Amino acid sequence: RADTRAGAEHPEVAFLAWLATTEVALMLADDELLERAFARRELAPWAELPSLLALHDAELRTLRASMLGQRGLVAKLVDDVVTGAAAHGYAILEARAVSLHSMRRLDEFADLEGVLAGARRVRELIRVARASPGMHVLLAARTEAAALFRTGRTSEALAVLDELASYTRETGLPPLMAITTMVRIWYLTGRYDALDSLVASLRACNVPSLRRACLAFAGFAEGMSLLAGSEDPERTVQVFE
Repeated sequence: RADTRAGAEHPEVAFLAWLATTEVALMLADDELLERAFARRELAPWAELPSLLALHDAELRTLRASMLGQRGLVAKLVDDVVTGAAAHGYAILEARAVSLHSMRRLDEFADLEGVLAGARRVRELIRVARASPGMHVLLAARTEAAALFRTGRTSEALAVLDELASYTRETGLPPLMAITTMVRIWYLTGRYDALDSLVASLRACNVPSLRRACLAFAGFAEGMSLLAGSEDPERTVQVFE
């Protein structure tokens, strides 16, 4: 509605409407909605945007480039976002960008100490900004826990994941963006009780817009828990299907 009413005369309003749609698609883990949002962006005439909005645009173009495997473009856009956010004092945007960059470095098997240095930087940015819980918290925890686990610092990785309980308490939302990392580490460390608790909490999620994503992640977590126990092979196959 905002996009329709803004028209060409108010590109900032139209961009914000698009940004809201894209963020919702990310929160819902809805690939189809995300693809439609990116297709809409390619047709949009938003050439000149205020600095904050331009950096949000670059951040999401980074995600798009990453999905398409355009590693060179990803590196450039991430650097632009981190540098621009730091220059303007946009701490949360900088925290998200650094976290996403660190996640990409994990995928590329980069130096883990460098990744952990990025995680510490994100923690400090969030602390100084006194930011309320949001996507930046989930991305930071996911990256830090994965890096710690790869370096063999298992207890520290588990402690980072345990901190996500406060995110759910404060927001009333499940930590969807960190679920895959939580499940993998808990599965490999034998914390099957934590997996079972996660399954129960995801199935109990009463946020209508997140219901489908929660059930999908619950199935994944339950399947890994069943796989570990190997007590009910038929149920295990059923869950994964």
